Amino acid sequence: MKLFSSEQIRQIDEATIQNVPIASIDLVERAAIACFEWIEERYDDDVIFHVFCGMGNNGADGLALSRLLLKAGYDVSVHPIAHRSSGNPNFDRNIERLNEIGADLDYISDIKDLPQPQDMAVAIDAILGTGIDRGLRGILKDAVKGIMESYDHIISIDVPTGLPSDLGVKFGSSACISASHTLTFQFPKLSFFTANTGGYTGDIHVLDIGLDEEKIHDIKTPYFLTTEWEASFLRPSRQPFSHKGNYGHALLVAGHKGMLGASILSSKACLRSGCGLLTTHLPSAGEQILHTAVPEAMLSLDSHEEWVTQVDLSSKITAIGMGPGLGTNKETMYALKPLLSIDIPKVIDADAINLISQANAWKDVHTNVIVTPHLGEFRRMVGNDDLSADDAINEARSWAKEHGHIIVLKGAYSAICTPEGQVHFNSSGHPGMATAGSGDVLTGIITGLLAQGLTPFNAARFGAWIHGIAGQEAAEKRGEHAMIASDIIDQLF
Repeated sequence: MKLFSSEQIRQIDEATIQNVPIASIDLVERAAIACFEWIEERYDDDVIFHVFCGMGNNGADGLALSRLLLKAGYDVSVHPIAHRSSGNPNFDRNIERLNEIGADLDYISDIKDLPQPQDMAVAIDAILGTGIDRGLRGILKDAVKGIMESYDHIISIDVPTGLPSDLGVKFGSSACISASHTLTFQFPKLSFFTANTGGYTGDIHVLDIGLDEEKIHDIKTPYFLTTEWEASFLRPSRQPFSHKGNYGHALLVAGHKGMLGASILSSKACLRSGCGLLTTHLPSAGEQILHTAVPEAMLSLDSHEEWVTQVDLSSKITAIGMGPGLGTNKETMYALKPLLSIDIPKVIDADAINLISQANAWKDVHTNVIVTPHLGEFRRMVGNDDLSADDAINEARSWAKEHGHIIVLKGAYSAICTPEGQVHFNSSGHPGMATAGSGDVLTGIITGLLAQGLTPFNAARFGAWIHGIAGQEAAEKRGEHAMIASDIIDQLF
């Protein structure tokens, strides 16, 4: 699924009006109908709605939705916010339509005009939509703060008011709607996928309002969302007369004394991904531990008992994963160095990232490897401890282009950044995955997929997706607080 900037969304709206063709006022009606149908499916007719409307197209959507809810018998109070001298034509026309059915309109021009909250009342936020590029001021700021203080349940239309829809736009988090649900039109907005801004959307629901498919196809964007439908085409296939040798031989370099569990998690995940054969190289102290925990894995034991110092590479290896629980001993970096430049697909994670960054050795890494940092590790990669989650996405995009690698910037919606400058957000996952070892599991999965012959791009996308889906299943079975990383492995399918 393509994702677009606010300016591109405006162009798609205009193309829809011109090419479908459809009048702008009718496009507003189409959006309102989609929202009404979503609400009608989920809310009984005894629910009270307080609808807050700006004076642009988002407000027009809210006014049209109010009319549909009133006609359906819902208890609705409508509150246009007088934040400018006049509304746009779609806003004005929908005011007329509400007047025609005798609806009461309670304008808000001062904070004291906000309605008194009622028990179980639901606020609908249709104040501002896409395109905001600065913090709120005046009555808008006051109204948003008042709504946030008065309502426990808020439905935002298209974008929560105060939230920019584009990446990297500074905003006032103290004056932003934090929605329970966001009903967004046609596609999610870019800001929904970053830690700084994504937490304001609540549950995201994408409503199809029939925007111009030809324009959506033709307009170019570097941003995409990997959906379940797309991920279904990435899974490696199995042939009836195949054997384990047909599905690759992975090498994992992992673990040091005190962190050998990471080698177990990554090894199990690698095998669960469908990899035919796995050799795990680890310090000799881990021999009995790994033999017992992962009997399906072959072992390559280091001469050092506590950390990795040298790795012998078999010619049969088809993919390498390095980093989980590896530690940052200088001898370990010497062991990794010969592996970095060879032309074998690789995943570089965790302490391998830290070691390479400390040695300033990214120039020595063969192109098109997969690097899987979380935000802290990525900050160390680029030498910027103050890098925000929002800015990190475009920084990772630039880094991937410059170095010729794929970055999986891990987070709630992991961002897969390619050497071609694309960013593919992952749509699966669960907050319960914020637990020790989740990243080790992801490294194992992606390494196993690489070993089976997937391209680095497809291995990164599909690996992130099935990792997230397994996390969702684990949270459902165990509960988001009780689940641990090994539960994710158990749910791989």
